[in-house]
Amino acid sequence: MKAQLTEIDLNVTDRCNLTCTYCSVPVTSVNDPSPELTLDQLARLFDEFEELGVKLVRLAGGEPFVRRDIEDILQLAGHRSFTTIVLTNGLPVHRRHVELALKLPSLDSLAFSVDGASADNHWRSRGCSGSFERIVRSIELCTELGLKHSMMTVVTGNVVGKLRELVEFAASHMMFELRLIMPGYTGAARNRPNAFPTWREWQKAIVELTRFLADTRGLPKVHMLFPHEDPVPIELYQPLFDADLRDELERVWNIPWGLHGGPLIGGQSHCRAGRSNLTILPNGDAYGCDLMRNLPDMKCGNVITEGVGPVFEESEVLKVLRSVPTVHGCASFDENSQTFSCGQCRAGSRELLEKGLHGDSRIPGVLK
Repeated sequence: MKAQLTEIDLNVTDRCNLTCTYCSVPVTSVNDPSPELTLDQLARLFDEFEELGVKLVRLAGGEPFVRRDIEDILQLAGHRSFTTIVLTNGLPVHRRHVELALKLPSLDSLAFSVDGASADNHWRSRGCSGSFERIVRSIELCTELGLKHSMMTVVTGNVVGKLRELVEFAASHMMFELRLIMPGYTGAARNRPNAFPTWREWQKAIVELTRFLADTRGLPKVHMLFPHEDPVPIELYQPLFDADLRDELERVWNIPWGLHGGPLIGGQSHCRAGRSNLTILPNGDAYGCDLMRNLPDMKCGNVITEGVGPVFEESEVLKVLRSVPTVHGCASFDENSQTFSCGQCRAGSRELLEKGLHGDSRIPGVLK
């Protein structure tokens, strides 16, 4: 199947007002100098996205709203053929931003990063403190003014036992969707082992959450975002199979378990990097996905000097990634394992190999 670029993660800044302990982005402080795409460069990129038939652009960072020209960026993206979602921690979002977003036809929603249903739980996961009330006010602004908004939560070791509370928080604040994201080994979390849940903790949590979702009405749609693209994720299938809840994989998670066509193999996963996705950094450097940004040999090129189309179609790195869409990673599923998810991702496997945690250095599709 020919590669078709449909989704882009566009990081408009590496500056951030937080330093979360699990973040995959090497952020700089708000006032530090950092290379960032100019408005003219962004306008040209948006033109290219339309020409290439891109369907979805996620504006991310860092924290996008620390850019003083964020309203100009939203205006540039807001009248396009592609849909735009803005990812934010919520702290710098003000009424004028929400009011502007409502006027922009192709700006779909704000996605708030929230790691706890209370201030204590939220900031414990992030390893710092701050004003949780400001985040809640930003969320409530969206409800008040009628802007679609969703929630993202990274499932760290602090969060894994509180998934039901997070769903209830999202429902109480009128979120249309909650995305639960497994932490990646390529970010700051790799230096904090407790940032990752164990397989045993995860199994218990996913069974409890599935039962809650099956029995409760009026909840937002809940999705799992793993660092791989398996149609039937073993992280969902195995806990539910062991608990005799396999049918809930389809009823609750909308994943027909029969898709796998046979026994699932942990560590053998799919990757869309180079096939439909592209990540662009604030200086224009491009990678197959955001989790590859710390691996220099996985850089695909620079979209400012080369153009988006040529990078996506001609990059030798992306050609390699496309040629090996199924990655035999180094995941472990022992009950105390914390690499059960990130070890299935080619970027995560690469990081684990370089730390010497696994011996096989010849994983297909992992460049070196």
